Amino acid sequence: MAMLKRLVHFFANIINHHQMINALAIKDYQGRFAGTLLGSTWSVIHPLSITFVFWLVFSIGFRATGPVNIPFVLYFLAGYVPWTMFNESLSTSTGTVVAHSYLVKKAVFPSEILPLSQILTSIYNHLILLPITIGIILAHGYAPSLWMFQVFYYFICIIVFTLGLSWMCAALNVFYRDTSQVLLTILNFWFWMTPVVWHIGMVPERFRYLMHFNPMFYVIEGYRDSLIYQHAFWENPKAALIFWGTAITAVFLGSYVFRRLKPQFVDVL
Repeated sequence: MAMLKRLVHFFANIINHHQMINALAIKDYQGRFAGTLLGSTWSVIHPLSITFVFWLVFSIGFRATGPVNIPFVLYFLAGYVPWTMFNESLSTSTGTVVAHSYLVKKAVFPSEILPLSQILTSIYNHLILLPITIGIILAHGYAPSLWMFQVFYYFICIIVFTLGLSWMCAALNVFYRDTSQVLLTILNFWFWMTPVVWHIGMVPERFRYLMHFNPMFYVIEGYRDSLIYQHAFWENPKAALIFWGTAITAVFLGSYVFRRLKPQFVDVL
């Protein structure tokens, strides 16, 4: 019962500081592009330039296409946009407690909001890139559909799953600074283990069930279901249960680790 009360207080504290979270996110977003000529436009240029490189190599060089003759650029973009948000949110959140040590050392500062502010910054970028992706899909002859609004369900999936991992990694990084470097390696491996560039049909059928234990597989295929295939998210309840079981576990475990390690942050920093 005592543990439950502490957990409720932990989340209530976050809600009470929602304005501070937004202020930190805006400051961080502006700071990322401070002094640059193009400003926040770089948040669009970077993922689009990577998309161009993959299109050039796979579509032009290897003449690859998505499944069912879907243009490779559409298949890749629909998977890369959610991956970019996940990758950016988690990698920036990991170092945020250390980077804001001057705030953490203040006794009254709620350090648990720092990973959320980084996730919110990534959301700003995502909400710029997503309409561009939809525009490219429509320009290829796909008709607008109400199924496209389903993408916001998977958008919430990313936020929930990333939040738990961010709390855990941010707390561990205070004590083990190698955490951020290890995470970059894991994310690179994770990217290639997730069907962003390739598709699930390349995996032998007897091994495909293993992909459902990769939470980002559920999200990325969900984006494609919403933007390209127009499939409903409730058509695969088993995959949804596996994802939400993993995501909720990550949130509770991440919040527990952060809450337990938080009292020692000041001593280490």
